[in-house]
Parts: sequence; C-alpha cells; structure tokens
Amino acid sequence: MHRDIRMALTALLVFLFFWVGSALVDVGLHPGIPLRDVVFAPTAREFQVRLLGGMALAGCAVVLMVNRRLNRNIRRAQSEQEKIFQQLLSASPDYILVHVDHHLVFANLNARDFLGLAEPEDLTSIDVRDLLTPVSRSLVMAHHDRLMELAEQNSLQLEIRRHDSVYREIEATNSRILWQGQPAVLTFFRDVTEANRARQEMVANSERLRLAVEAARDGVWDWNIATGRMVYSESWAAMLGFQLEEITDNLDTWRDLIHPRDYLRAQTLLDNHLEGFVPGYEIEVRLRHKNGHYIWVLDRGRVVERDSQGHPLRMTGTHRDITARKEAELALEIRNRVAEAFLTSSADTLFAEILAIICATLETPFGLFSTLDTQANLQIVATIPEAEATSTLIQNDPSFHRDDLPQVLDTLINQGRYVLNNEGVAPPDFPLSLSCLLGVPISNRQQILGAVFVGDKEGGLEQSDRLFLESLTGYIAPLLQAHLNSEHKETQLRQAQKMEALGSLAGGIAHDFNNILQAIMGFTTLALEDAGPEGHLPGDLQRVLKATRRGQELVQRILLFSRRDEKKHESVLVENVVQEALNLLQPSTPATIQINARLEAPGAHVVGDPSQISQVLLNLATNACHAMEPDGGILDVELTLLPGDVFHPGRPENLEGMDLLVLTISDTGSGMSESVQARLFDPFFTTKEVGRGTGLGMSMVHGIVQDHGGEILVHSELETGTTVTVFLPQLSTTGPGAEIPATFIPGVGPKAHGHRHVALVDDEEDITDLGAALLQRAGYQVTTRNNGQGILDLVQENPGAFDLVVTDLTMPQITGLQLARKLENMAPSIPVLLITGMTEERALDLQGHPNIKGLIRKPFGREVLLGQVDSILRQFNPVEGS
Repeated sequence: MHRDIRMALTALLVFLFFWVGSALVDVGLHPGIPLRDVVFAPTAREFQVRLLGGMALAGCAVVLMVNRRLNRNIRRAQSEQEKIFQQLLSASPDYILVHVDHHLVFANLNARDFLGLAEPEDLTSIDVRDLLTPVSRSLVMAHHDRLMELAEQNSLQLEIRRHDSVYREIEATNSRILWQGQPAVLTFFRDVTEANRARQEMVANSERLRLAVEAARDGVWDWNIATGRMVYSESWAAMLGFQLEEITDNLDTWRDLIHPRDYLRAQTLLDNHLEGFVPGYEIEVRLRHKNGHYIWVLDRGRVVERDSQGHPLRMTGTHRDITARKEAELALEIRNRVAEAFLTSSADTLFAEILAIICATLETPFGLFSTLDTQANLQIVATIPEAEATSTLIQNDPSFHRDDLPQVLDTLINQGRYVLNNEGVAPPDFPLSLSCLLGVPISNRQQILGAVFVGDKEGGLEQSDRLFLESLTGYIAPLLQAHLNSEHKETQLRQAQKMEALGSLAGGIAHDFNNILQAIMGFTTLALEDAGPEGHLPGDLQRVLKATRRGQELVQRILLFSRRDEKKHESVLVENVVQEALNLLQPSTPATIQINARLEAPGAHVVGDPSQISQVLLNLATNACHAMEPDGGILDVELTLLPGDVFHPGRPENLEGMDLLVLTISDTGSGMSESVQARLFDPFFTTKEVGRGTGLGMSMVHGIVQDHGGEILVHSELETGTTVTVFLPQLSTTGPGAEIPATFIPGVGPKAHGHRHVALVDDEEDITDLGAALLQRAGYQVTTRNNGQGILDLVQENPGAFDLVVTDLTMPQITGLQLARKLENMAPSIPVLLITGMTEERALDLQGHPNIKGLIRKPFGREVLLGQVDSILRQFNPVEGS
C-alpha cells in the first residue's frame, strides 16, 4: 500500500516537474508571454505536448521504480537462497567442496573437519590438487576440461591425503556450477576407505572360502525347500565320480545314493533340524560312488531362510569326503583290538580271535590264518568257519612244508605276493571252492611269517580290501614275530629247564653211583690182593673190576650230559677233527649207505675238546646210519663258515652277530615224528631195540654242544629224513692257541717213605673203611670219621695230630670246602686232599683254599689214592732226610 502511494506521488511529481519545466522552456523561447499564462493557460498544442510528455516521463519513473523494486527483491531472494544453500551444504552429512580454477572457495563443515582445513576465509589459498596423490591428480585433470566444457557430471575413485598425512580413499561426484557468477566445480565426496576394505576383505574371504572349499574338495548343495529343487556343485558331483549333468536336481538323488543303513538316522536328524529341534544338521554317512563302492562323507547343513511362521524355506550345506579318516579310525580300532588280542588272549584262541576281527571288518564269511614255524612248515592255525570244508582242510593236512606248498600258498609264502581272484578259486591241493579269494603274506623285514586268506565276500573283493589287509598284516607282523619268538623261547626254556632238571638228577645219580662203584672197585682190589694166583677167584675179581670200569665210563657219560665233568679245552682245528672222524666212520658204514662230505672251513678253529667234537660227529653219523640201515641211503656231512653279518634262517638268537662254524649231518632215513623229536635229548630215551642203545647218545651230544657255547637244531620228517645242524662259535684267533686252563688237579708223584698220620673223612662208611684199608696197607696211620666235625674236634685238641686230611667234597652239615676253610684257621700247616664224585663246573674254585693241595675223583683205585697222598706229603710235609 505505501509502496503504491509512494509510486503514485513520484509519478505525479515527475508529471508536474515536466509540466513546469516545459512551461519554463516555452517562456524562454517566447519572452513576451507571461509565465502564468504559459503554466496555467497553455495552448492546445502545448497542452498536448505537456500532457503526453509528462505522462510519458511519469510512466518511465514508475517503470524505473518498479524495476528497482524488482531487482531489490531478486537480490534479496538470491541472498536468502544463497544463505539457505550454504546452510544446506554446511548441514549436509556428505563432504562438499566448491572450487574455481582448482582453488577452494567453499567447504562445508564436515569437509573441513575431514581434511583438517582452516577457517572459511583461508580456503582460497588451498589448491585441491595438492590434496590428491599423483595418480588421483592425473585422473582429476584428465576429466576436468571435459567437465567444464560439456558440463558432464562424473564420478571418480580417488585417494586423498588428510592433514594428518593419512591417506583415505574417497568416491567423488563432480558437477559444473556457477559460483558468484563464475564457473565452478561442485564436488560431493564420501570416505569409502572402510567400505573398500570391507569389500576387499569380503572378496578375499570369498576367494579364501572358494579355495578352501576347493582344497577340501567339499561338495556344496543348496536346497529350495519350497520348490523341492536341489542344486549341487561340480565338486559334489566329482566327489562321487559323476558329471554335473548326470545329477538330477532334487532330493531323490541324495536318497538314492545314501547307504540304506544310514538313511533312517540321517532323515531323522534332518527332520529334527527342519522342525527347529536341533540348531544344525551334521552327520557322517556313506554315499554310493558311481563305481559302485561307498565313500564316507561328513554331511553338514543349516536352514538359512524361514517364513514368518518359522517354516523352513531354504537350506544349504556341504559334503566332505572323510573316507580316509574313517578308514584310519577303523584301522586304528582294528589295530587296538588286534593288540589287545595279543596281550590278553590265550595261545589256543589268539589266531582265531584275530581272524574273526579281520573277517568281520572285511565282511567275509571265510578266513584262514597260517604261520611258518621254525622248521619252515606252514601251519594252518585258524579258519572261519570252523566246520565243514575248513575243518577238513586242517584235519587232513594242517601243515605244509615250505618247499611243497599248493600254488596259492606258494605265491604268498615263497614269492611274497598277494593273491586276489574274483572269478572263483579252486587251486590244486586247496580243497575249497570260493566265489572270491584274497590272500596277503605276513612279512616282517622281508621275512615271511605266514599268510592270511579271506573270501566269499558278497559282491567280490576290491583293491581297497587288499590295501586294508596289507596294512593290517604289516601291523600284525612284528606282534606275530614277537609272539612266535616268545613261543619258541618258552619251548627252549621248558627244554632247558627239563634238561637242567634231568642234569641235576643225572648228577645226583652219578654221585651216588660213584660211591657204589668206589666201594665195589676198592674192596674188589683188596680182595684181589688177598686172593692167591690159583683158582678162578682172581679171574672173577678181574671181571668185577672190568665191569666197574664200564660203569665208571657210563658215569662219565652221565656227567658229560649234566655238564659237570670238566674237560681240557684248547684251540681245535675243526676240519681236521671232522676229517679224522669221517676216516674212522667210513670202514664201519654199510655199503648201502653213501657218504658225501663237503668240508669248507679251512683254518677255522673253535675252543673245545677235540675228542668231544669227534664224539658229536660220530654219534650223529651213527644215528643217521641206523635210520638208513633197512634200505640204505645218503649221508651228507657239511662243514661251512657262517659270518656274523650273514643271514641264516636257523641261526640261534644267542649266537647273533657271531662268526660260526656250521656242522650239518643229513640222512635220507625214516625220519622222526614230532613226539620223538620232543624227547630227542632226554637221557635214557631211545627208539632203538634193546641192546642197541642206552639213550644217552643225543643227550651227551646236546651237553657237549652246550658246553662248547654252541646250539643244535634238528629237523626231521617221517619217511623223508633228518637234518641235524650244529652251530659252534668260531675262535677269532685261528693260530695255535694256548691251552684253556681247567680246574687244577695235581698229578701223581713218587711214593714217600716214613710213617704218617692221615685223617680220612667221608659220610659213606664203605668209603672210609675202604680208604683206611688202602692207606693202612701202605703203612699209614689212619683216623676215620663220617663227618667233618669229628676231625675238627681232634685238631682242636691237638693241632699237630695229622700230617694230611683226606675229605669228601659233598657231605651233610660240613662240606669238604668248609672243613678245609676251618682247618686253615686252626692248623694252617695241615694239607688237605679233596675227593669228589663230580667236579662242579665253574662253581669249584680251589684258588680260595690254599691248604687244598690236590683233588681225586671217585671211583679211584689204590694207585690214584696212594699216589696223591704220597705226592702231597713229599711236597708239603716232608720227613727229615727223605
């Protein structure tokens, strides 16, 4: 309203100003005309001119005023809009810059904070290009000219450096604008550093996941529950041997491939997860491979999408092939069960239990377990089933010699190769017809210990079954080796214990028999001295002495068996001894027996007794000839060297690593049964008829070999023959060796002269009576006692009462050694002569008894007793002038 009045008054003033002004002009042009008339009474023309001119000039004034008002309003509006715009830019969450010729003219608060810029009035000094890295600066410059010329908006990924020298990635959108009448660039940008990192990490994670899935060869599946469509990955199909196009895209594929025994528990767990009863689905199942066999997979999945009511819409998961792990777990379980069987099972059930484990694992109804014994015989020790044909197999022929095996067994035992046949197996000498058969040898360090067979499996046997069985037999082998060694050692221990017991028994018998023979020999000698030369009595007494000496020889053989008779050991050239024994054997051998000798040990020595080694060969050869007497045959005698580093299947464990001499005596005679072999070394055991053997030959051989530090092995089969192998440790120094010292036994010296007092002690009255008679007839004064305490009492009363004490070694209460020890303390000058029926090997140590000056054995004659007594008295207690 006021603006309109002001505008009307202004127009009126302009009109009046023009009217008055034009009147003044007219007065000036016409001076004679009064001013009043010109102003108030103009002519018509003047009136028109003044009216039109005034109105025109008033209109112009109005127009100018209107324009000015409009311009002022426009500027006010623009100013207000600019303020609003700046407020909007400042309040925007984005970072906003305006720059002219690359210099900043505006930056909102967020941008200033982000870039660390100064106050707005200092912006013009900042070149935006200085904020960019070289690569980003080049990118901006490349797009700047096009932006300014064509006004095309662009978006760029740039890297910018903040005031704290930290580089950040931004996404900038640039537009051309007018800023205060000048072309400018409006830049909106966002910090995308974290987003890019997250994106890169996501990509990296995705790549890692892809690589992990590929590395693990996991198969991925995705199930649209609503439509029933199942999507499988290529790796899933490849895991089962299929091409992806061969797989139908529904759940029926999984149902068709899963093992029937696993389907019910897998479906139950899947239903529970779909209903929400369990948080996830994870189970180990078997899926059928395209080739027909089953593989173990770890099936895992989870519902990833449900509707508003909680119904499952989509589920995804993976399948991982865990066949190797399951097989390893199964193998470990089987190995634990096998080890437990070896630890806890009895010898009668061990192999049956192991075979049952193998057959149950491989799902085979047939199984056979066999082992090689020390004689290279293959023993069938367990079968499954235990009836019908398999039992017949064992009953008919449970043992095969290694050189005479059926074809299938020969392949395993002698060639060390597996047998796998799925086309029916009926080999010769193998009375079983099977639909399929798998045989694997049991070997430990290239030594065949036995074999395992399985067969009749439904669907046939696969190479995987072979690999499993080979792995299991590889685990069983050292356990079986230890078991067989343990059995062998137990057998050896039982034999050694039996021999030791028999040796002790034989030694005791020999001791008592010696006392009996001593009485017989001694009193027969006295009777022979008293008997005249006429009549039959002297001849009869001589026959008694002859029989006594034969009994003495028998006792010596018994003592040799019990290893209680020490012999003189020296370095022996064995080849010469064996040759001499063969020379003695040849003339007495029947013509129907051919002797083949192969002696290949020149210069080889052992420490021993040559006569005993010769006796071993003669005894063994004689037994072999007796076995071949009815039909004749061949006797092979071999002497070879066996270095310590050379393998020999029969080498005894206690001789491992030693250089050995191997003496082998083989015959083609009737052989021996297992029961005879078990008692072969028992004393007095013989298979010969009465009068042809005492039963001490082999026991004596065993004792000699053992006494020489060796071992003896016997292998025999009925109607085939016998091979005896003797292993003797070789003497490292093959030159002539020094004689091996034996227990010191003084020899017989010349007779002494003069009267002596001798004490005689023996728990057998016959021996004391006999000894007293022999000594008294030689002129000695004799005091006898049947126990050592009686002599000690006499010596305690008179230490010089006796010149010599003769005592038995083995007596009750006080032994001969104990008596010698006590006499040494009481009367050191009294020598002692020891009498024994046997010399304890290594146990009798006379070095600790300096007063024991001699030792004689029962049975002894007069010459031996008197010679020893005379020698000791002459040497240790001589008579003056003697």
